[in-house]
Amino acid sequence: MNSKYLKTAEFCRNNWKEETEHILRVADEVCENYFLFDMPWDMERTVEPVIFKDKIDWNYIPGDDREFTWQFNRHRYFIILGQAYQLTGDKKYVQNFVRLMKDWIENVPYNKTTKATMWRSLEVGLRGEYWTLAMELFDGAEELEEVKDLYTESLKLHGKILMETHSEWSVFGNWGAIQDHGMFDIAIALGDKEMAETAIERLKKECVAQIMEDGFQREQSPMYHAEVLKSFLDFIIRARKNGFEVPEIIETQTYKMAMAELKWIKPDGHHPLMGDSDDTDIRDLLTQCAYVFSDSQMKYCAFDKIDFETVWLAGEESIEEYEKIEVNEPHFKSIELSDSGNYVMRSGFDSKSHYMHMINGFTGGGHGHSDKLHVDLSLYGEDVLIDAGRYTYVPNKARFALKAAYQHNAPTVSGKEYTVNQPKSGGWGYLKTAVSVKEPMIIADEYEIAAGGHLGYMKLFGGCFVQRKVIWLKPSVFIIVDDFDGKGLHKYSSHFHFPETGSLKISGNTAVYTGDKVKADFYFTGAHGVNVKEQSSEISRYYNFKCKNPALEVKSRCFGRQSHITVISPDGLKVTPLKMECGDIAAKEPGAITGLNIQSGKDTYTVFLSHKEIMGTFKCKDFVGAGMINVFKNSKLLFRLRWRKCKRAVF
Repeated sequence: MNSKYLKTAEFCRNNWKEETEHILRVADEVCENYFLFDMPWDMERTVEPVIFKDKIDWNYIPGDDREFTWQFNRHRYFIILGQAYQLTGDKKYVQNFVRLMKDWIENVPYNKTTKATMWRSLEVGLRGEYWTLAMELFDGAEELEEVKDLYTESLKLHGKILMETHSEWSVFGNWGAIQDHGMFDIAIALGDKEMAETAIERLKKECVAQIMEDGFQREQSPMYHAEVLKSFLDFIIRARKNGFEVPEIIETQTYKMAMAELKWIKPDGHHPLMGDSDDTDIRDLLTQCAYVFSDSQMKYCAFDKIDFETVWLAGEESIEEYEKIEVNEPHFKSIELSDSGNYVMRSGFDSKSHYMHMINGFTGGGHGHSDKLHVDLSLYGEDVLIDAGRYTYVPNKARFALKAAYQHNAPTVSGKEYTVNQPKSGGWGYLKTAVSVKEPMIIADEYEIAAGGHLGYMKLFGGCFVQRKVIWLKPSVFIIVDDFDGKGLHKYSSHFHFPETGSLKISGNTAVYTGDKVKADFYFTGAHGVNVKEQSSEISRYYNFKCKNPALEVKSRCFGRQSHITVISPDGLKVTPLKMECGDIAAKEPGAITGLNIQSGKDTYTVFLSHKEIMGTFKCKDFVGAGMINVFKNSKLLFRLRWRKCKRAVF
């Protein structure tokens, strides 16, 4: 046994009991040629095990999904076998590691056929990380002698392939960072300085090309953002341990990525299901970030001890180093990530906080969805509105459905898709996308506003501009305003999807969502009336798994301009429409202004919403309005706001 892991193993047994049990279960299954991918960061999870009773078929494809084949040949389970070996001292784990590695090397040659499967460059890069760490975990085991020479020669081939497999395309996507950090790990294991320097230079380019100024990875998927972040973190940890200077640009850009994780973390510690993402707890990732950067804000939302995976990578010294990091609440709450088009409203960072996330960015690539103006909502820490996830990469009906606009909490026009996939690309390319129109976010003590639109429906007959405003009246009233500015006859829809764990009851123009602990009331209205009906919907929290979930559609059919207004509160809700008195001729146009009296908890709001620019004043009883949004709280003016050409004015 390698003595340098004794303290690490003891720490994990005492502090990460559930994770330890999971690792040992998976390791035991692998020893029996039983393969089920259900680790938290498995990129494509499986729900049905694949069992080889005799000879292993490394090119096995269950059904029509190659993702199993690729994941199977990444060999993350080699690390799991190594961890199990250090946790128990049982030699069966090293014996099976040697058996599996030898079998793979001897039976999976590199050729024209395997280049697209077992030797795909992404898998080559990941094996670079997984093989080298596994060998460290088994270091000193006499059983390794049987496979050391084969391992070294294969590792050289892995490095050669990665040195030669590089393109401008990979610089801009997750493949580049994943491949090149794996190549760096290979270089360290082989003592190849030239390879290490090449990997570093490539990573420098990739961190600039892929990471936007607000820290979000350009593919618009929190899961792939996390995978790229993990690659850079692995590089930084390995570089520091092996005496390499980490370039400042990599440190800076990786820190931005880490801060983005902190900025969009939900009250339950998970990231949003945006784009191609699974519903993943990111507190372990934030723990690694806090450790790498000694950051007290990240530690606030992370674990109080170094996480299971990081301690195996960074070494036992990380246990005490992490404990020494201070814990400070983040200096922000709500925040605008303007480059990527992500807007986050939150009451705090605790598990009982309110949280609203709106998306209005560019598609980002094949992992992006038709999710412009989509919102996620958590009330008192519990999900109320949620993204539907990804489910599969097989280009079938389910894949395209979960990428579609109607499967997001977003407005649509005439049932049309503003993002159109290229069929021949397998769903990875696009024939048509839409340009986002962004508004600056407003963050004030008693209210917040996020707003934007997109041009995806402008080519419809007559054209239609869609804009959404999300207004948060603190502490717990949310108003969503969908403005449709079109010509001709259109069907206008606003879609809302709820977690599968709760229930939904619709009554007229109201709905109640009942979750595990939270009950949220919804009120729907429109400038020209709306209908509310249940919508068929499915949600996929993990790859290869989906189920039905409650959903509804707010719809209307009319000529020209229309507005849908949704009011949401977990503290009780009573909404009464108000009849407006208008002085300006523009204000007299039917549907130009919506007036609402909103009662929630102890507060009463009078709200005037203008759906077009109105130069004069308008009123209801003693309340006088002007501009775009007017809110009175308990009879006193809370704020009055006017937008024009992305400029804000509060008066």
